[in-house]
Amino acid sequence: MVEEKQIEDKSETENKKDQEQLSNKQTCLGCLVVLGIVILLFGGCGALFGVWDSGEDEPAESATEDETVEETTEEATEEETTEETTEEATEEVTEEPTEEETEEPAAELTPMEEIEQAATDVVGEERLVEVNGLITEGTGTVQITFQANDNFSTSWVKGGIRTDMADILFALKEMDYTFENAGISATFPLVDQYGNEEDGNVIEADFDQEALNQINPENQYTVEDNLHNIGWSWWEHPALSE
Repeated sequence: MVEEKQIEDKSETENKKDQEQLSNKQTCLGCLVVLGIVILLFGGCGALFGVWDSGEDEPAESATEDETVEETTEEATEEETTEETTEEATEEVTEEPTEEETEEPAAELTPMEEIEQAATDVVGEERLVEVNGLITEGTGTVQITFQANDNFSTSWVKGGIRTDMADILFALKEMDYTFENAGISATFPLVDQYGNEEDGNVIEADFDQEALNQINPENQYTVEDNLHNIGWSWWEHPALSE
């Protein structure tokens, strides 16, 4: 009896051990299953994030390509604009004539025109009455008539006439002409015995080239006071002596 009970106890003990081993195996198997599930979840998430990252990079690369295209387009546009501006500037320079081309050369004055201009510079256009004469091959005669300036007295009128005559002679002296005779006359309003007023010559004088050669512009007052002696002909209206 004792032996049978020992055998039964032994058998129960072995059964408990077998059950514990089976339970441990089941527990290990469950852990492996859970671990596998976790690994699969992490793998799936990694793949999903990889897809997202790939999707985010592509727009950035596309944006960079668009910016490069825009920059290239802008550079090309600037180059075209610069070329057009350069071509327009070149056309303007080519088409517009220079000042030297547009300006016509000044017409050369005739001897009488040159003398008239010199007399105008002295007495002014309003007071110059007339200029007559003939210059041939640099030699000839001239007759200049001008209107005297009115003044406070007859003496001052006469002095103004002498100053204008001397200045005209100095201008003739500077010209490259030989004057066989240079006549200068001054007019002034005169009143006759009937009370009628009319411009008439009050001084008439004639000078030759020898006199022009000798007068000195640096001593103008001396020349003015001696015009009646320098000229080979001199006439004054009696009204200037009153």
